[in-house]
Amino acid sequence: MLLIVAALVIALPPLPAEDPYDGAAMRNWAKAARAVLRNEAKVEYTWTGATAGHLELIRRLPDEAPGKQQYVEFLKETYGYNIERLNDAYGLQASSFTDLYSFDYRALDRAREAVRRDDAAFLRGLNEVLFAEAAKVTGRPVRFPD
Repeated sequence: MLLIVAALVIALPPLPAEDPYDGAAMRNWAKAARAVLRNEAKVEYTWTGATAGHLELIRRLPDEAPGKQQYVEFLKETYGYNIERLNDAYGLQASSFTDLYSFDYRALDRAREAVRRDDAAFLRGLNEVLFAEAAKVTGRPVRFPD
């Protein structure tokens, strides 16, 4: 006898177009998510998490914004606090990592291999944090949509 167990899959709302590292952004998302939460045992939740659009938003944030702080810290750690290594990889001429807070990222060559690799790694790390928070809100595991 074949037993088929079906789960209801519900998509959670997208992350607001705000700094995802700002606690208010996650609280706003949690309020929107609660509207779609179900109590059935076999409910699965999917969520897109942060996207490339969120990374672009983070790059445009003010210097003191939590997301901009996290992004520059990620670059510091990725390049071992060596600005020359970052400059070589990104084709920049920054004199220090502090310059990256006010850098105009519209001029960044996103086709460079290092930029693409680092963008993907930053988003992976951000989404790990966000998906853990989403699981807390739902009380169940949350997965990327298929």
